[in-house]
Amino acid sequence: MRAMPTGWGCSLQIAQRIKGIPHQGLVSNMGWWPFSSKASKDAGDNLHIKGTKVWLDDLREICETHYDKPEAGRMRIREMAIEWTDAHSKSELDDTLFEGLERRAFQLTRASDKEWIKWLDDDEFWKPGWRLVDNSD
Repeated sequence: MRAMPTGWGCSLQIAQRIKGIPHQGLVSNMGWWPFSSKASKDAGDNLHIKGTKVWLDDLREICETHYDKPEAGRMRIREMAIEWTDAHSKSELDDTLFEGLERRAFQLTRASDKEWIKWLDDDEFWKPGWRLVDNSD
């Protein structure tokens, strides 16, 4: 019977034997190996998809970063709108969230500088499900 290799250089040989790569009968294939390549095959399927809170937080963060420069904030919102439009077209963003982001972007991009600050301070505006209330009655 051949002796098992020892030292730092032996780990590959032992791993190959355990994984069932041709060996000389010293180690049987146990069918389990903690460093399997299966995990790397699944990595592409488990993409992180942004949820409602993340999209709203990102939008709010952009606006608050540019609270004193509304025009720069409006430009960033237009850029972000491209991202969520792409996500929506790939079905990574549902219709309800997409429409909510579009409603907010519409209000923010057309707001005067004074209205910009008003929207930033309105906590209801940043909650999921927000809709503009028509007070013209």
